[in-house]
Amino acid sequence: PFFKPDYVKMGALARRDGPFIELTLQDREKWESFHLHGNTERWVVLGESQLEYHQIYAGLTRGLEFPNLTTISIHYPESMLFRRVREDDTLETFKHFYRHWSTPKLRSLSTNQFIPIPFPGTASLSSLSIYLEHEVYVKEPENLPIVFDANSLVSFLQACPSLESLSISLQCIKAAIQPQRLPRLMMHRLANLSLTSKRCQSTILKGFFDRVLMPGVSLTL
Repeated sequence: PFFKPDYVKMGALARRDGPFIELTLQDREKWESFHLHGNTERWVVLGESQLEYHQIYAGLTRGLEFPNLTTISIHYPESMLFRRVREDDTLETFKHFYRHWSTPKLRSLSTNQFIPIPFPGTASLSSLSIYLEHEVYVKEPENLPIVFDANSLVSFLQACPSLESLSISLQCIKAAIQPQRLPRLMMHRLANLSLTSKRCQSTILKGFFDRVLMPGVSLTL
């Protein structure tokens, strides 16, 4: 299934989309991939409508089994980067709605504008793609620099023992939360690393590579 929400008034979101999601969930045993793409054009300013969408997905899919799901792709709009800096706990809780799913066959995970958190399906992950990309022409809110949370990424990778391919794409990232307190992580099975960094400070990834060792990797820049 592919969900691409359009803008509607807050009170109508659950009434409009809830029945559709419930209907598609009836055939979830057949799902092989799940794609959720936020509407970038209309979700420019993160408001309660986005939070309510997250609540809908979290409420309707919590604790469900997806026995044949191999791919999850969740792309949030760029405004999610700004909200993350505010450490909005409510939003953080609901945007990771996937963490309550049972996905024994999950192999590929792709996320835009956020770093995922560990969940049972990460044990079988072989491919991970993370995109944190701030468009240079979009004005960021005052005093809210875009931050690369290396600490959260290392924590997530610790829950991915089967990972073979990792892709990280960063754009216009100005600061980083360094993983100084985490133990070093040895990724023995990782074979391919794709790294893209555009208009970022040169030290953004230093803390990450200080903590993560990839002895068998083939690097693509």
